[in-house]
Amino acid sequence: MTLLERDAQLASLAAAQRDAAAGKGSMVAVTGAAGIGKTALVQQFAGHAAGAALWGLCDDLVTPRPLGPFRDMFTDLSDKTDLSGFLEAALDQLARLPRPAVLVVEDAHWADEATLDALRFLGRRIRRTSAVLIVTYRDDEVPADHPLRLSLGAIPAADIRRIRLEPLSPEAVARLAGRPSAEVTELYALTGGNPLFVHEALAAPGAAVPPTIQDAVMARVGKLDGMAKASVELASVVPGRVERWLLDACEVSTGVDGAIRRGVLFADAETVAFTNELARRAVEDGLSPSRRRRLHLQVLDVLADGRAEPARLAHHALRAGDAKAVARFAPQAARRAASLESHRAAAEHFEQALAHTEHIAGDELAELLEEYALECRLLGRNTAAMDAVRRALELGAGRTERRGRLLTLLSEIYMLMERYGEAEDAAARAVSVLERLSPTAALAAAHAHRARLAMMSGQAHEAIEWGEHAHRLARRSGSTMVRSHAGVTVGSARWQLDPDESKFLVEALDAARSAGCAYPAARAYFNLADGNRQLMRYEQALGYIADGLAFCYDNDQLLDAGYLLACRALCYLDLGRWTQAEREAERSVDTVRIVNTERTVLWVKSIVRARRGDKAAGDLIDELGRLADDAGSREAALRAALARAEWLFLTGSADWPARWKDADRVREMVAEFPLPWSTKRADAALWLARAGLLDERPHWVVGPRALQIEGRWEEAADGWAALGRPYDQADALADAPEPGPLLAALEILDRLGATARASMVRAKLAAIGVRPVPRGPRRATQQSPAGLTPRQTEVLALLADDLTYREIADALHLSLKTVDHHVSAVRSKLAVSTRHDAVAAARRLGIVPPGTNGRSST
Repeated sequence: MTLLERDAQLASLAAAQRDAAAGKGSMVAVTGAAGIGKTALVQQFAGHAAGAALWGLCDDLVTPRPLGPFRDMFTDLSDKTDLSGFLEAALDQLARLPRPAVLVVEDAHWADEATLDALRFLGRRIRRTSAVLIVTYRDDEVPADHPLRLSLGAIPAADIRRIRLEPLSPEAVARLAGRPSAEVTELYALTGGNPLFVHEALAAPGAAVPPTIQDAVMARVGKLDGMAKASVELASVVPGRVERWLLDACEVSTGVDGAIRRGVLFADAETVAFTNELARRAVEDGLSPSRRRRLHLQVLDVLADGRAEPARLAHHALRAGDAKAVARFAPQAARRAASLESHRAAAEHFEQALAHTEHIAGDELAELLEEYALECRLLGRNTAAMDAVRRALELGAGRTERRGRLLTLLSEIYMLMERYGEAEDAAARAVSVLERLSPTAALAAAHAHRARLAMMSGQAHEAIEWGEHAHRLARRSGSTMVRSHAGVTVGSARWQLDPDESKFLVEALDAARSAGCAYPAARAYFNLADGNRQLMRYEQALGYIADGLAFCYDNDQLLDAGYLLACRALCYLDLGRWTQAEREAERSVDTVRIVNTERTVLWVKSIVRARRGDKAAGDLIDELGRLADDAGSREAALRAALARAEWLFLTGSADWPARWKDADRVREMVAEFPLPWSTKRADAALWLARAGLLDERPHWVVGPRALQIEGRWEEAADGWAALGRPYDQADALADAPEPGPLLAALEILDRLGATARASMVRAKLAAIGVRPVPRGPRRATQQSPAGLTPRQTEVLALLADDLTYREIADALHLSLKTVDHHVSAVRSKLAVSTRHDAVAAARRLGIVPPGTNGRSST
């Protein structure tokens, strides 16, 4: 089991060992709840301890073995039948052990009286030895009057160290789960940060409670008397802490003290709780269905008088199977969650209510469906949002304001699904419906949405006109959200007209944030990030991505978080950070699985693998084309066509232009492409030129790409270098007719692992008579997922074993400077900044086995 957040505890054990080596022994009490990692901590310490390490276990038997752990340690003393003789002989053997010795008594909470006497005996004499006596026990099962505490209390305070293991932090749980911190909230609440429980939960995804944990908890509950068990069972159906007044009202409070003494519950002045959520679930899941339902109904009856939040009421209504109560309380809980920007919770509560439509009136049902669709839209659940809107429209009739709102929302969902024809049709219908009514916020929203559609299709002037009209309507109706959306759209459209005029969008972002409008602010972050990316202003783009992601995670804006991650993947692709690009693309899909992020993953992977000479790239490009055809998106179709062109070019076949079936379609799309300064539009011009299908450079292609098309390869390469795009720099240098630039291109391509283009350059060098042509990376380096050399892989494996640079240098017979050089190269290729991140990335990529971890406590 990987140890996290245990450095201080290991350091304390190491200090005790150093003192013992100097002739000053001590006892160390390692305490904590079941599963907290006591054994793992001691095992890791003992595994690296100098001298002897003896282990003994106390057993959870009905009648424990007398002196069980010490008999395990000193097997040749088994014939000793009297305690004093055994203890004197054990102390004598301890003195003869190699120094410093380590003795471990595990699970002392189950110790028999003789073992407790032995601990007291040795503990009072340990100072005069060269040994560390480690005792582990569950302090939550050892009350103040337990014999173990009395035995340890008899040892001089100067001779005993105490280490209490605390639960892991949410960040550590996230690392164990291999997910961002924002995604492990439920797992952390479920396990309370207990390492064993985390591992059990991760090992049994989908199981309500891992059986091993349930067995452990229920064994303790089974020892309770009737009233104590009743209090525990009642508390088990209440997640988190249970108010004492609730226990009083349910008439089970008299059993709480017994449950506390047994360590099943703990309490403060106002509340009672289980030690962690997993223990609570173990008890609740152990109840019979009828018993569980009765308890939930009992709690619900008490809480329904207005003293509880709607989410608690909805929870108990659900667990009690009371459909009418669910239909009553779940919408209240959903609206409360939505008002707090907790959109996932809101959507779940709406789903709970919508499962019981027989208890919801028609008009209220339409309202719930609309609210649910809004939450789904924010979460990127577009299909569910579309279905909900359609259901709501079927319930309504006439030209009502709700119908107009629903049509606007449907248009937005179609837009997010890239079904632009249907989006424009629904938007026009929405405006038609709402214009028959007096001006409202709904009409302002409809115009704001039409402005957004116009902006996305490149109709900047129309977008500004409609957006400003929407802004005026929103001001009159008092709709801050619509004003923010309109501001973002107008700011984006003004930027389209002038690449140097992003200030209007920045102002719109600031206004949206100041107004507390998270959704339009998230839109602004993405537009600023992606616009700067397309203008190849990567520092600005990455800055807006970092700030935008923090904002989106804080405000539960997962849709735009996914977009921003996809945007970062595209930045990294341009900047030659290919491993990082693939990882960010995968993260975008993990965050929100929609067509846009799925296409980005395919695009990034197909381009990286094509450039690395991976034959699987062709299949990825075919899938990218199918997705583009299904979406009907011009940008998606253009991206797929350009990927196909690059793949055909890199195969080295001279007739690739004839096999590029998308060429005519690309020429049409380029002429109609909405954003004049789109990088994809410029890339398309280059591929058309290479295919011999471009008579002259279009006026809208500028910068290094224009220089490349004009054959000014040296200036183009300098331009790409200034922008930080190494592959494009090498690609431009590869057009040179003389060896010097070609060799420079080859060095860059080899460093990137771009074997396909490098092979073309090598062939060109050979054709112009260069001898010898520099050899490429070794096959083992090419096959490494990150392009690591065998020596770099070897160094990385030793880093994973937590060796210092000096230890690595000694192991591999290298200088410290050489080791430092290898580590720097590893970090660069893995696109990370620390050795810890390098090891983590290597494990994800399969370069280092997951279990490799010799001594690291992190």
